[in-house]
Amino acid sequence: MSKLSQSVSKIAALMLFGLVMISAMANAKPWSELPQSSQQVLAPMADKWDSFSPEMQQKLIKGAERWSAMSAADKNKVQQRFNKWQQLTPEERVKVNQRYQEFKKLTPEQQKKSREAYDKFKKMTPERQTKLKKKFNQMTPAQRKAMKQRFKRTKN
Repeated sequence: MSKLSQSVSKIAALMLFGLVMISAMANAKPWSELPQSSQQVLAPMADKWDSFSPEMQQKLIKGAERWSAMSAADKNKVQQRFNKWQQLTPEERVKVNQRYQEFKKLTPEQQKKSREAYDKFKKMTPERQTKLKKKFNQMTPAQRKAMKQRFKRTKN
């Protein structure tokens, strides 16, 4: 490869990099341009706003828009879930994330059945829930695995 073609390749690569950077900066949204409602929701992040990637900023903006559109009851539910999440240990958070990732891998029909089973469990009396939890916790790993396999077969 000649020196000229190497120089042209380097210039092209630098131009491409520059275009990518300009594009990323163009997607960034200055704090001052956010709607007042978004600024109120995202106020705890105002000082760090410029350090977030444009993608993160967009995610946060969408979240703020969803929050602003929620009813008071829905906001209360979300706040309770958030408070519960913050009380979890790092190990518990990892477990929750793993379960969520497993749930996302299910087909829509399996997800629906899983939600229905969860709703059914939540409608049980606290005594019945405790009894089922105790029974599950007393199972051996092999028994739990067999039960999960039976559960998966009934979902399919």
